[in-house]
Amino acid sequence: MEPGQVGRFITAFDIAVTLKNEGTRRSLTWSPNFRIIDTPTVDPYPDQLALIERFEAQWSSELAVQLAYWRWPWTAARPASAATGRPSTI
Repeated sequence: MEPGQVGRFITAFDIAVTLKNEGTRRSLTWSPNFRIIDTPTVDPYPDQLALIERFEAQWSSELAVQLAYWRWPWTAARPASAATGRPSTI
């Protein structure tokens, strides 16, 4: 099962195996059990939560940088030259 980008769902597989010895014969039976865990309903361990919050604070400050500078304000009403590459007549 695809868990999504942020692990919203985790699929656990439990396999029950039974081995029987009947004289000189041996038989093995197994059956799967699939558990789908909805992670928003699971409380994280406090130490892991503190580590995640520390990383999020560090990364949010490192990633909060301007990547580009626009010559015109980025709106739907930008000059025609911004969209076409030709000089505007206005």
